[in-house]
Amino acid sequence: MQLDLDAVVTKAPTSYPAYLAGIRLGDVVANPEVEPDSAGYDTVEFTRHGRLYRTRVKARWICLR
Repeated sequence: MQLDLDAVVTKAPTSYPAYLAGIRLGDVVANPEVEPDSAGYDTVEFTRHGRLYRTRVKARWICLR
């Protein structure tokens, strides 16, 4: 996923881990600087329409061209 300076999701392609974990365009990530745990997952908190959500995302680098 890609975020703007306000931690709003601006890219979340449908085949990428963030999208598969439930994160969508326009969501606001509450903890954008989260680090993966020992299993390689990030626990991401985000808000959508004022409601807080938490999900686990498999951390991996993806080249957006």
